[in-house]
Parts: sequence; structure tokens; C-alpha cells
Amino acid sequence: MFKIFNRGGAAEHVPTEEEGMESFLESQIDRNLLQLWCERCVENRMAEDLNLQYANLQRISFTRVSQVMLSLQYEVEYIKAYIAVYQKMPMEEFYVNFVSKWTGSEIFVPPFILIPLIQNSLVYGYCRMERFPVKIKLSGSEKMLTLEVSNRVNHHIPDQRTTAIIQAYKKRLNLIYPKRYQLLFNSNSNTFKASLTLEL
Repeated sequence: MFKIFNRGGAAEHVPTEEEGMESFLESQIDRNLLQLWCERCVENRMAEDLNLQYANLQRISFTRVSQVMLSLQYEVEYIKAYIAVYQKMPMEEFYVNFVSKWTGSEIFVPPFILIPLIQNSLVYGYCRMERFPVKIKLSGSEKMLTLEVSNRVNHHIPDQRTTAIIQAYKKRLNLIYPKRYQLLFNSNSNTFKASLTLEL
């Protein structure tokens, strides 16, 4: 098990706002999803409803500003829409299981603060077996928010912990939640799991 604890210890580099924006922009414009959409457009296999669904998702993402907090409810709605579009894009089946067990009252979070772990699984994990879907679980209460994302290991990549998505995400977490988050990774020959805990 690999752990990243941002608590005490030696002096750490304090990320700049520009470094934190890298993860925000990577979530706002998912280049892999955009590429899939372009491929479908070229092959003329995209139904009009999916065009509209994806266009609406991008429209929402472009209205978001990195410094303006959003209700967790809106973030969850965006995640569901994001997953729905992703599942319809590839020519093959694409399996995702999202469960929200949030029990707290309304809280506010930075936009796209949960998307990168999901994005990392959808882009780099193996998602095409019904019995091994990407599993996403959101839980917590007013003081703590937990996101767990697991996927079947993709043996064509060396390490899902070290992708550009994760590296940029760490910078944004350090900028927004210094000393108030834990990011853990657990991997074996079959499953990769990422767990995020935010102190609210």
C-alpha cells in the first residue's frame, strides 16, 4: 500500500495557483473524452442525443471558475452526467458503478475536486468487463468527504499512480487543502484503488 500524508514533516514546496490550475483545466477539458467524441463524429456513428448530451456537459464545465465553490450536490450531478457520456462514447461496452452514500447536509467544494480520480480510472483503467466495472463510492459527513475509485488493472501502463492526471491533481490538492487531505493508493495484480479523504 502506498500512502501520501500531507501532515507535518519537512518543509514542502508550496504550489502556486498556476500549478493548482493544471488539474482544474485537465478536468474541465478531458482530452481523452474529446478525442473519443471526435472519432465518433468522423465515423458518423454518433446519435444526435449524445451530441447534445456531451455539448451540455462541456457547456456546464466551461461555466465553472476554479475559485468559486459549488454545492456537493451539483458536483455529484456533474459526475453522473460525466460518467453517462463516457459510457456512450466508446464503440465497446464500458462499465461503471457509481454510488453516493453522502449523509451530511449541504457543503461546498471546489469545482472538479473529485473528477481527477474518476478520470484517471476511466482513461487508464480497464473498464470493458461487466463483472469488473470501475467502482466509484462517495461517502462522508459534514466534516469529512471520502471518495474511493477502483478499477481492473490495465497491464499496458506501468503505474496508474504516476499519470499526468494524478501528478497535476496532487498539486491542486496541496494548494486547496494543505494538511487537510489524504490520498492513498493500493494496487495488486488485478485491482487498482485510489482513496481520497478531505477534511472540510
